[in-house]
Amino acid sequence: MVVDDGSKDKTADVALSFQKEFPALKVMSLGRNHGKGYAVKQGFFAARGEIVLFLDADGSTGPEEIERHLNCFEKGYDIVIGSRVLTDGKSQVKTLSYRKWMGTIFNFLVSRMLIKGIKDTQCGFKMFRASVIPDLFGRLYLEGYGFDLEVLYLAQKMDLRIKEVAVNWSHVDGSKVDLVKDSIRMFWNIIQIKNWHYVAINTHAEHMSVKELTNMYNQEKEHWWFKAKGHFFKEILSGFNFDNKFVLDAGCGTGHNMEFLRSRVFYVGYDVVLEALEFCRTNGVQRLVQGNLHNLGFRSQAFDVIISLDVLEHVADPVAAMAEFKRVLKDDGMLVLAVPAFRFLWSPHDEALSHMRRYSRRDFEDLVKDSGFEIKRSGYLFVLIFFPVAIIRLVRKVFAKNDKPQCDTFDKPSAKINEWLFKLLQWEASHVLKHQYPFGTSLYILASPAPQKWQNMRK
Repeated sequence: MVVDDGSKDKTADVALSFQKEFPALKVMSLGRNHGKGYAVKQGFFAARGEIVLFLDADGSTGPEEIERHLNCFEKGYDIVIGSRVLTDGKSQVKTLSYRKWMGTIFNFLVSRMLIKGIKDTQCGFKMFRASVIPDLFGRLYLEGYGFDLEVLYLAQKMDLRIKEVAVNWSHVDGSKVDLVKDSIRMFWNIIQIKNWHYVAINTHAEHMSVKELTNMYNQEKEHWWFKAKGHFFKEILSGFNFDNKFVLDAGCGTGHNMEFLRSRVFYVGYDVVLEALEFCRTNGVQRLVQGNLHNLGFRSQAFDVIISLDVLEHVADPVAAMAEFKRVLKDDGMLVLAVPAFRFLWSPHDEALSHMRRYSRRDFEDLVKDSGFEIKRSGYLFVLIFFPVAIIRLVRKVFAKNDKPQCDTFDKPSAKINEWLFKLLQWEASHVLKHQYPFGTSLYILASPAPQKWQNMRK
């Protein structure tokens, strides 16, 4: 598989010219440049082997290293990474002296500040057991060269077994890596990674737990946060004519989100968790489907509207989910999305709810546009509680010793506080369409298909 990350040198065309000679060759074109980390992640999500690996295209590490180290997986390792520091008497490393010294200094800083027990984090030869890829790569934020650091840091926090092995490596002229600028950038990446992933990872939760779903079902009709969320989207969607429309609620949870719509539309609730659908039935939803957003299972252009609120942060591969939304939505249809905002707000709350990421506005909008949609409206929600939430979570990050997953909405406050918070956000909802705010704890987007524009879809 060759991943062309928006290059301008006809890399994809050159690779495709070899398909007759190598029928198994696949070429992915991402359309615009994102970065090495993003390209590797998209290639990994598209790969179908039991062992998935990447090699630098310049040939600094040869493919013969693959077979040489496959036996590590038979010994129970989940990840095998090449090293230009370790020696085994059989491997040779040919590099320039200044690169060697800068690499030594960088690896020293990494070992002290971020990742323990690994001598070389940046060698461009890494192999992974396919079963660990969704949960591991689904949590990545970094799209550039620093993604190796984030992968290995997360892998250690997830207690995955990592084997570092000596490999043959040779310096190849023409590298695009700027040792000074990229070293500074990667030092900043170390700080970012520590900040984003300070919480213990809830590795046992593939989806939202039954405990959290039960709490949601019990709280959402009375708790200020759930009531405000429903009110926000009732206001946002109030100007649209939904009569006799076919609507898919993708990731419907307990079925309460769009209760105000169900009497007016042909409504289908869709969720991966069976217990969630059982709660939906209790809430009066009749048409329900259990499945995964990576493969919805509906015919193309089946729906007029797709609503997916606080769902994409749970999905390991949101690019695949967005491609499915694009496929099953009519050309004149509407997509309604919401996600949690700002990476620095990551907390035990996110782990308790089995989130994989929080979104910046730019990342969220790029995901939607790159998937072939035209954004009609976007913005932040829960603006008025942003600073209190940010302060509380930052204080907890610095001082709290208990970082076990814990949902912030698990308990309802006193009746007076609960009612006051709801009225505050109810007032905000009446202004959300009139003003653009620069912050909030959630993001929303209304979009429609843009079929003539380039789409970031795997082919």
